[in-house]
Amino acid sequence: TILIYHNSAYTAVDGTNTFSVYEALPFSRTTFRNNIFYAARYAVENTSPVNVPVFSFDYDLMFHPDAALNLVKWKNVRYLTLADWQKAGDGYEAHGVSADPMFSNPSAGDLTLKAGSPAIDKGILLPGINDGFKGGAPDIGALEYGAQQAITDTSAPAAPSNLIVLSSYPRLDLGWADNSKNESGFKIERKTGTGGIYSQ
Repeated sequence: TILIYHNSAYTAVDGTNTFSVYEALPFSRTTFRNNIFYAARYAVENTSPVNVPVFSFDYDLMFHPDAALNLVKWKNVRYLTLADWQKAGDGYEAHGVSADPMFSNPSAGDLTLKAGSPAIDKGILLPGINDGFKGGAPDIGALEYGAQQAITDTSAPAAPSNLIVLSSYPRLDLGWADNSKNESGFKIERKTGTGGIYSQ
């Protein structure tokens, strides 16, 4: 069994899919939930009409920027739209979405969602996987809209300056000028003696 949850797959390379199955696979079941497939060819493609493991697709978003091209090819049958695939009778994507996910800047690798994305609040709760979602329901895709994203600025913060120490026994009050904008706080450590260990 393979579980494929909360991925954002994007390709703008002509003739490329975001998910493909070309032959019988050595597992019995694969479950897809809350994924985005933004394809230049098929969002999902399966060219084998027989010996296909059990696949379960639901709550995914599938999109092709050219509405005149087929979105899905499954068991060698082509489907122009997600609605066509939903009506095929296999129970795929009963709650699926077919729309532009509105990535922030996909050509630069930024697959965060813009405000108003049709992926926002359209996913399903997966206990232990996406419990910390924002809004009314989990978002579809890898990155929850409004949640803290990965830190991309890895440069060292500028050192503070103008340190002021005011002594009023038994305490010391410290003040300084914060010269950086890429940190979230400061930790103050001290030690006693020449051989001591620094601690907060």
